[in-house]
Amino acid sequence: MKPEASRGVDLGIRYGGRRVRIELAAYHNRMSDYVYITPTAVFIDSLRVYQYGQAAAEMFGGEALVEAEIGQGLVARGRVEGVRGTNLTSHEPLPLLPPVRGTVGFGWRDRLAVDVDMYARPKRLNPLDIPTAGYALLHLSLGANRRLFGRNVRGDISLRNALNQRYKSFLSRYKEFAFDPGQNLMIRFSTGFVD
Repeated sequence: MKPEASRGVDLGIRYGGRRVRIELAAYHNRMSDYVYITPTAVFIDSLRVYQYGQAAAEMFGGEALVEAEIGQGLVARGRVEGVRGTNLTSHEPLPLLPPVRGTVGFGWRDRLAVDVDMYARPKRLNPLDIPTAGYALLHLSLGANRRLFGRNVRGDISLRNALNQRYKSFLSRYKEFAFDPGQNLMIRFSTGFVD
């Protein structure tokens, strides 16, 4: 394959006030010899074969983020992001581009967070793409900082997909025969080497 080459433009605007933070970003990239992967109609041992290809392509994308302190230490946040890509050789959508994603959530003093990740059903599909349904996942987390053995220690407990939602990610290569992970409990302790 030939090396990819691209030219693009990225624009971003940030505002940070005492109680509100807003970020807006957009980009446009035009690529020659863009390397992509696409599903085929071939199966080996019940697994779909994916094939690499190259073509001239362009992508438009953007994201928006808003965070606002709505109470004493209580922060509300929202984020949305999306991308649209086109194979300029075949004039078809690029395969396996992520669907629009949005997140809303609340956090309290870096100790408690509740977030909902939402993924839309992909709408602009390549003819070889395998569509999936949209879904939403609830995530919960608790955290605390403590002094232990003369060091600052951070402890975090996160429960991803707290409601054990059954879903299939559009980007998963196993989506035709398996669901993505259910509940996932993560426990993490961290500290720095220098106080």
